[in-house]
Parts: sequence; structure tokens; C-alpha cells
Amino acid sequence: MEFEHDGRSWPGLQTARRRLDDGRGWLAEAMWGVDQRWGRGKHLAAVPAERLRSTGEDAHWRLLAQGVSDALTGMGTLLTSVAGSYQQHEAAMAARIGAMI
Repeated sequence: MEFEHDGRSWPGLQTARRRLDDGRGWLAEAMWGVDQRWGRGKHLAAVPAERLRSTGEDAHWRLLAQGVSDALTGMGTLLTSVAGSYQQHEAAMAARIGAMI
């Protein structure tokens, strides 16, 4: 993403997006570097949508993040299934032991 600051565009990172409930629309929580007299400084700010510009690279990262999210969801489903099978096994074992006593 690029962010407009003081009339210039700066490459940066959008860390979150918030919808305002007062009718002003969306704000992006953004982080970008700006050259200062003492060196490069980091800005953290809430930026209105009109000050954002996609560079195309953000779509690539969004797609990768979706892939990670899908993988984690799949792992969660698998773990839930394993837990259910284990509980069934434990119940069957308890029943067997109970029948032997």
C-alpha cells in the first residue's frame, strides 16, 4: 500500500481497517516510514480511505494470508475430529473396564 502524507506518497503497511459508526466510512490503521532531518522516522496513524493507494502487492499478501487462514481452519477441524474420536475411544474403554469389574 501507499499512503499520502504531506502531499507525498509513502510505501507502508496497512495493519487494520475500521468502519466508523458516525458516517465517515473506513479508516485504515497504517504504518509507514518518512525521511526526517535525523533519519527515517516511523508514522503510525489512522488514515482515511482516500489517502490509500493499492500497489498490487497488497493483493498478493492478502491471498497468502487467506491461504494461511484456510490452513488453520482445516487444522482446527481436524483437531476437533481427533478429539471427538478420542472421547469415543475413552467412553468405549470405560464401558469395557466397567463390564470387567
